[in-house]
Amino acid sequence: MGRESNTTAIWRGERHAVRLHLDSSALELSGGLKLRIARSEIGEPRLQGNRILLSVGDEPLEIELDPAEAARWDAALRKQPPTLAQKLGISADKPAVLIGETDDAALLAALDGASAPEAEAAILIALINAVGDLAPACTRAKGRPIWIVTGKGRHATVRETDLRAELRALGFADSKSCAVSDRLTATRYAERKG
Repeated sequence: MGRESNTTAIWRGERHAVRLHLDSSALELSGGLKLRIARSEIGEPRLQGNRILLSVGDEPLEIELDPAEAARWDAALRKQPPTLAQKLGISADKPAVLIGETDDAALLAALDGASAPEAEAAILIALINAVGDLAPACTRAKGRPIWIVTGKGRHATVRETDLRAELRALGFADSKSCAVSDRLTATRYAERKG
């Protein structure tokens, strides 16, 4: 997901060859300059010819691109990133049921107004702490997509490769992943057809 380009950035008076990467949470610069700027910290972009001018806190950041690419980046930077509920595909019209308990503020906020009892839910969201948690959760899917939510980084309690192998053995295939929060990640699975 996101947008990427190799280009030049001007930061604190110096020019740097960089690789830009924009996703729903941040603008990242790598290469000659390493910066990670949360989308919420990026000031309103201004397009000037082939340059995008940004404010990062009180400091200016200039990004040089060819004019057509600059216009695309300007549009991408202005576009609001999707909410977690949108990434999960849940809403009041397409509610989810949570299997397990969480105190994760981002997940709870996404479920607010977009949850229903299991019999009425279009999507299941299962918090998984061990491979053994998968079969009972998947049995409840009954043809509906199921998001498998696990810890990430130092919060991980099970390896992704072990999860995927077990889910494939249960007849499920993954189709999409997204970050839930700093602590959690989610991968959507559905029963394989045929």
